[in-house]
Amino acid sequence: MQTKGKTGNWFTDLFGATHADSKRLREALKDIATLPASCIEAKETVRSEEFQKWQAAVLHYRGIGHAEHLSSIVTRKQLNSPLRGDVEHFRFSPEGKYLLAQDEGGIYVLSRDPLKFIFRIDAADAQPAQFSPDSRQIVFFSSSLRVESWDVERQEQISVTDVPALRGCRQTDLSPDAKYLACLDNALDLTLYDVASGEVIFKKEKFFDFDTGFSGYAGFFKFLYFITHKEVATLRFSPDGRYFAASSRTREEVVIDLSTQKKISVPGAIHTAMESAFTFVGPDRIVGTDPNSPQKSPLVEFPSGKVLDRMPLGGGDLVAATNPKYILIRPIVERPVGAFDLDQKKIVYSNRMSATDVWGEVCASERLDGEIGIYKIADSKPNAVLQLPLGKLGVLRTFTASPDLKWLAISSRTRGGVWNLDSNTRVSHIRAFQNAYYASTGNFFMDFPEFEKNSREMVVLSPVTQQSKERPVDKDDDLTFFGDTYLRTKHNDKIRGVRRNFELEALDMATGKQLWSRNFPKQGPWISGSVSSGKMIFVWNAKADGLRTELAQDSKLQERWNKENPADADAFMEVLNVRDGTVAGGVVVHTGKYSFEPESQVAMGDWLVVTDNRNRVLLYSISSGEQKAKWFGYRPQISHDGDRLCLSNGRGHLVVYDLHSLKQIADFSFASRISANLFSADGKRLLVLTNDQMSYILDVAAVPATTASSKN
Repeated sequence: MQTKGKTGNWFTDLFGATHADSKRLREALKDIATLPASCIEAKETVRSEEFQKWQAAVLHYRGIGHAEHLSSIVTRKQLNSPLRGDVEHFRFSPEGKYLLAQDEGGIYVLSRDPLKFIFRIDAADAQPAQFSPDSRQIVFFSSSLRVESWDVERQEQISVTDVPALRGCRQTDLSPDAKYLACLDNALDLTLYDVASGEVIFKKEKFFDFDTGFSGYAGFFKFLYFITHKEVATLRFSPDGRYFAASSRTREEVVIDLSTQKKISVPGAIHTAMESAFTFVGPDRIVGTDPNSPQKSPLVEFPSGKVLDRMPLGGGDLVAATNPKYILIRPIVERPVGAFDLDQKKIVYSNRMSATDVWGEVCASERLDGEIGIYKIADSKPNAVLQLPLGKLGVLRTFTASPDLKWLAISSRTRGGVWNLDSNTRVSHIRAFQNAYYASTGNFFMDFPEFEKNSREMVVLSPVTQQSKERPVDKDDDLTFFGDTYLRTKHNDKIRGVRRNFELEALDMATGKQLWSRNFPKQGPWISGSVSSGKMIFVWNAKADGLRTELAQDSKLQERWNKENPADADAFMEVLNVRDGTVAGGVVVHTGKYSFEPESQVAMGDWLVVTDNRNRVLLYSISSGEQKAKWFGYRPQISHDGDRLCLSNGRGHLVVYDLHSLKQIADFSFASRISANLFSADGKRLLVLTNDQMSYILDVAAVPATTASSKN
């Protein structure tokens, strides 16, 4: 836990200065001291060649880990006209021989001339991939900070390492040789890790610093920028992997020479270039937007600081193309990306999709029909086109089904669709949506986000007639779907993301009429729940000042609070009925001084189901507030009648529990990873969609008792 051996003492305890992890270390050391010496002695076996081979085999393993084991299958169908995601990232290899095209499910590796598919890396959680400086490897990392390197010629993984960033990362970047990973963590500290060893080679605390240099309006706008932008800093490695440079929007800067792993000083012209958006353009040049005079933004020799030229740059994010003559600016006016020619000092082409790259004088982009095209700069006709083979699904944005499991609606980050599962036909091809609900009228209510020139809108879609009706959504509306109800949040302080001084209004999905409203003048709750459960959850931090007001308005909640006696690190979850706003009950979730964090919640019937960051599913009774069960797993689904709960506890593995007996009643193992699963209205059947777009309907009620018990 990176305590650096600090355990605290009575003095730091007295003043509350001992971190909880240091206290845990102190208690652990006390326990260890009571053990026999043979139990404490370090064993050399962990360094043995045999252990290292086993460890490497575990890290490199990419299979599902088990054979298919299914029973009581009602239907098994490969979806016709399956969902295909947009390409979200292109990158040429430095010497131009290869091109990678990355969608939300993985990475396609192609040859450039001729344009031809070579192989695919399934990596649903991968951040944008890149080629190593020698063009022989592809390197990337996942959101969990697993760094992978793949040999292009051998078409196989050659290294994989987990980087131990315990606080998670708000922003990250990986060096082109995959030796270093930069992390701006959730505490806003900047850390540079040696990937192979996991060691910290540089750390700068408060890299985005609220406490220095700003006050009054400047401080307010800095805070506003922080809550409205995920990227509050620019992190860049030079293309040869020699340098790392970073700057924050609070004017913190650092440059590291990775050959010595030391911080270096740079001249003022480089500071000007790094003050806002910047990027390396080759190993020895850097270009950045001058925030005070963007029309004279500097191109600077690095690290000498010699100003080579000045050019007009806007306010978008800057990334050098593989050909460093071009800078990719995201976004530009009316387009998600434009290529800026450093020689001509102007935008020479733009693209309807954000994904593009330039090598030599050719660029890559995706065509309207989904094909990959190679173009000469600014030409509209491609030199070569290629239809990529269908890849596996990435993480779905949302999914839902009709109660009888006849209709299925799913959306990736970029595209969506509706299927009739009885006839196995895709009845609708639509752009990505972020929420959906199947109403008793037989229509889907869908929430479509803003995209290009299309504003956000709600759409009522009939899967039978395939007709739809749009309902525009005001751009200032902050809306959340909850089945046949939707919530509108009005921020009185005009600052979204801060749960303070806001009004909450519940409206009928079909008519738009108000059902009830609430006002939270102080710090309010976070709101979560399931689209179709009929219940919503107010999640309160135990220290929230608005919670005291909430408790004072309901004697039963106050009684529950007093009985549980929560600590400051705990959470209070208030369950409400969505249609009328009445309180169904409250549950205190004791976190053990932040030993775990609740991540998602859903309520159904008398059950509150909480998923935490320790890969656990916690089951509570809403009426009693008691914790009834604790299982390892994730992505829980609860049946509408509250009788059954299904959760994943491994790749392609689902377990079903009876919530009355709290015993396992079914166990299913699939040959592919699971993308979605839902119960039918009566809870007797289970719909499962795997990432190869195979749909299953399983009869949970008919699973033989011996099948379930044999897996316990």
